[in-house]
Amino acid sequence: MGSEAAGQTNAIWYTLIESCRRRQIDPWKYLVWIFEELPRIKVTAETFASYTPQAYAKSLEKPRLQKTA
Repeated sequence: MGSEAAGQTNAIWYTLIESCRRRQIDPWKYLVWIFEELPRIKVTAETFASYTPQAYAKSLEKPRLQKTA
């Protein structure tokens, strides 16, 4: 990897990509989405969770139709 910092950076990217795959979302689409959102948002400790792969996956879920009796 070249250096300790490069190893840490690669570990972060690997974790992010695998987190997307585990949630069955395309890592590339997630990264495009997050990089488009970053200039428009102010990420704080309170809003950070809204931009994780898990939150992105939930935003893609279609609402389930409820059966009426």
